[in-house]
Amino acid sequence: MRLDQTANMLRLQANSFRMDYDFIQSQVHQYQQSEEYRLICKAYEYYEKDHDIVYTARKQLGTNGELEPATNAIDKRLTDDQFSKCIDQKRNYLLGRPFTIESEDDAYVEQLNEFFDNSLRSLIQRTGTDALLAAEVDWHPYYDRRGDLRFKKLDRRQVLVFWEDEDKSIPHSFVRFYDTHFYDGQTDKTVQHLDWYTPQGLFRWENGVRMNDNALMYTQADDGPVDHWEGRLPLIVWKLNPVEKIPFRKVKGLQDALNELRSQITNIALEDSRTTILHVNNYGGEMELDSSRPSLREFISKTGLIVTETIDGQDGEVNAITLDFEPEKRIVVAEMLKKAIVDNMRAFDV
Repeated sequence: MRLDQTANMLRLQANSFRMDYDFIQSQVHQYQQSEEYRLICKAYEYYEKDHDIVYTARKQLGTNGELEPATNAIDKRLTDDQFSKCIDQKRNYLLGRPFTIESEDDAYVEQLNEFFDNSLRSLIQRTGTDALLAAEVDWHPYYDRRGDLRFKKLDRRQVLVFWEDEDKSIPHSFVRFYDTHFYDGQTDKTVQHLDWYTPQGLFRWENGVRMNDNALMYTQADDGPVDHWEGRLPLIVWKLNPVEKIPFRKVKGLQDALNELRSQITNIALEDSRTTILHVNNYGGEMELDSSRPSLREFISKTGLIVTETIDGQDGEVNAITLDFEPEKRIVVAEMLKKAIVDNMRAFDV
């Protein structure tokens, strides 16, 4: 369904108070299955140090010639997290220093400084981080019970905005979808929430059940609900760039390659027996050569010894063929990957 068709359908539902939960839920489900949503979630995971390499086992060739987990090998899964470093670097460069407000009207400056207090300034910095991760950040302005204007930064992984136009310049409404958990006795239960914010007010569902027939006002004062917005949608959208391109899209492959290379260098350096091929003569094993390889390698790994014997008058011997894995070359490649990540993130190398 086209964007303008979706907006028109939602407009009809809001105006007539005929809320179609299945329709809105289908839009949310379609969004959650999209590449854009998966990329946003993955960007947050990488920023929180949860990289794919952590769940990727080291592989080796099996007896059937296919790759299989190397259960008998050192498997260090390391991250060289250049992505989050670039995120923090750009945020600190753009928003790290406190901004100042200047005007010829001292009273106006005083009012603005009171409004832009430490809490709001911190929110702006956190918004910069989210913008670099998700390319779009949503603020929900609201009034608290004292009548003070506040801003809530919504989790980008829990919000779907519907737009009036294809340029995404006029928001029509937005949906917030999230889960809450509670204990019923000793049973952990989950409630699936779907909140639809419209210019007419708020509509809510819990586990698919509509909680209100008429739109709820966004401000609940002590003496009752107050309509501060007069038919406007309480949403502020911050965009990183006009095309909403997520920087993580350009660097995920580079970051994965860097993690894999760092892990590979460490594994080889720690595993002396795998940097050497052993040529064994007259090994006194009882098993056939093909089946004895795992036992021989395990014995070497544990003791550092090979026991040989004389067979048919020929003394046993072990010749070592050392493999030079040349870590210097891999380190050069790693530095190239790091530079490529910095360049694609448009950060700066320090």
